[in-house]
Amino acid sequence: MKKRLTKALALILMVTTLFSLCACGKSIKGTWVMADGSYTYTYVFEKGGTGYYYYTYSGNTSSPSAFAYTAKDGMLTINEDGDVNMCAYSINKNTLTLTYGSNVRVLTKMK
Repeated sequence: MKKRLTKALALILMVTTLFSLCACGKSIKGTWVMADGSYTYTYVFEKGGTGYYYYTYSGNTSSPSAFAYTAKDGMLTINEDGDVNMCAYSINKNTLTLTYGSNVRVLTKMK
């Protein structure tokens, strides 16, 4: 009986750990970067549904622009001072893919 209980607890711990690891790997939170020609765009998604972005061009960096966001069920909604944009998103390891209409943007997560 004690052996079965130990095995059951170990299985529960393993499954819980695996679910936790999977959830962490799919989080949009963090810093994501995309190069587009001479521009480099940086998006920072912070805890609590806030974030900011900025771009760099020829060594000059723009001022950061703040936004609020929600990411749920594969849809990302960004609200920047009342200007609301939605797009589909997916995360695969360290790659964030944003799709809106026929436009696709691929960003890489910074460590």
